[in-house]
Amino acid sequence: MSQFTAQPTDNREALKRQAMQALNGGRFAEGAALLQQVLALEPGSAAVCGDLARACWRLNDGAKAEEVFRKARDLAPGDPYHMNGYGVYLMSQERLDEALPLLEKAYALKPGHHEVANNLGLLLHRRGDWPLAEKYFRDAVKAQPNWPAAHGNLATLLRDMGRNDDAEAAYREALRLAPGNEGGWRALCDFYRGTGRYEEAVRILKRFTAQAPFNEAGWMNIAEMQEAMSHLDDARATVQEIKSRFPQSIGARVIEAKLLRRAKRADEALALLKELGELPESSPSYLPWLFEMGQLYERAGDAEAAFACFVRAKQKQAQSPEAQQFD
Repeated sequence: MSQFTAQPTDNREALKRQAMQALNGGRFAEGAALLQQVLALEPGSAAVCGDLARACWRLNDGAKAEEVFRKARDLAPGDPYHMNGYGVYLMSQERLDEALPLLEKAYALKPGHHEVANNLGLLLHRRGDWPLAEKYFRDAVKAQPNWPAAHGNLATLLRDMGRNDDAEAAYREALRLAPGNEGGWRALCDFYRGTGRYEEAVRILKRFTAQAPFNEAGWMNIAEMQEAMSHLDDARATVQEIKSRFPQSIGARVIEAKLLRRAKRADEALALLKELGELPESSPSYLPWLFEMGQLYERAGDAEAAFACFVRAKQKQAQSPEAQQFD
């Protein structure tokens, strides 16, 4: 009898392990299906509900995710983990007023918890309550001083508050803690770009591409800033470097077209971009391509085509707000 009753527990644990392996491997549909099986065996497990909710969220099944997040919260009303997870989900849906009390309750249950403090900082930053957001980010830093995300998110807040010296120090600390994190390099680079310190941004990116030579985005950013500073020979050399490393690079050709236009060779630039055809909106070069096409059509006297490009570019920009969270 004891062997018979132990078997479902063993199966359950095996299913959980398989589910977590699937989720950790990015196989969210498989993981969710396995968790559904576990939940049928353990309908009162808040932990399984929480994991299933996160899997459904990653699968863009918002209705199911919210249903299971609510169930996890109701099954374990004193567990800050599930309140925090549900609050973060609501934040992702821009339901900040609903998320705030959940995160505040989670923090009251687990004072000083770095992830909850960080999430409260992110939410309050977005709501415009910057002094309180700073308080929570600093709580996160105090609780977990070696966590780069807390320093990076604090830096972004300080940047928005106009405290650039403090922001730079926080960005640098985030990068020191995670020197291989592309998000940290990009955040510091964007900070320098936003404050007009292009030379420093280029230096930062050159350090990054030295350790990640096959990161196309890093090289692209260098070329873009060199062009913006009118260091056109340097920009041309960087474009050639990109094309040698990434022969199919669309972004390099967009910058090359911009450099041709600036060299008063607009006809060649337009022909180069037309060769690319219509870029998909998902392409990272879509916006620069549209803006450049608009300028080139304008130079060619085709006002209607230029206007169409600029309108599409503005529409795309409106759909792509700047991310606030440090990765």
